[in-house]
Amino acid sequence: MDSDLTLDVAIQDVCDERARQDAKWGGPDHDDGHDSQDWAQFIEYQTHAIPYEANLAIDREEYDAIVRRRFVKVAALAVAALQSIDRKQAALKEKQ
Repeated sequence: MDSDLTLDVAIQDVCDERARQDAKWGGPDHDDGHDSQDWAQFIEYQTHAIPYEANLAIDREEYDAIVRRRFVKVAALAVAALQSIDRKQAALKEKQ
């Protein structure tokens, strides 16, 4: 698999996870209620869960799938944090 294809797949998976998160939690209205500390804690939770969940894998394929799924969640949370920061900054500029 070439690197452009794997990048496309990874980005699509992150976008799909963002859509899932928005559907579950309510989107921008919910996200913008969080500050950078909250986002860091959400990401930290997901990263700390990796070794515990991955240790339950029965083989390398399952291990890689578990780790990859968690990293997709981490990336999607980071994107959500960036989107929230950008919306808040845009709202501040509109008020000026």
